[in-house]
Amino acid sequence: MKQLASETGAVAYFPQQPAELPGIASGIANELAHQYSLAYLPAPAGAASSLRSVAVRLAGRPGLTARTRTNYRADGAVSGLSARR
Repeated sequence: MKQLASETGAVAYFPQQPAELPGIASGIANELAHQYSLAYLPAPAGAASSLRSVAVRLAGRPGLTARTRTNYRADGAVSGLSARR
């Protein structure tokens, strides 16, 4: 779960006691209130399904980190994840 969360820009929570849940929910609500979405259109390079790396750096903002996916497939499929319905 931790690896999946890390690769997709998420966070995994593992509460040990029910009393931890309100703090976790509050932290999630705070994160959701401070999210940004970034998008770009990369130039075509290589095969249509090539795996490409993603890196986001926050210039001039010490102490802040960006949680992002580590890579993506150029054809839009989610690498390493299976879709569930």
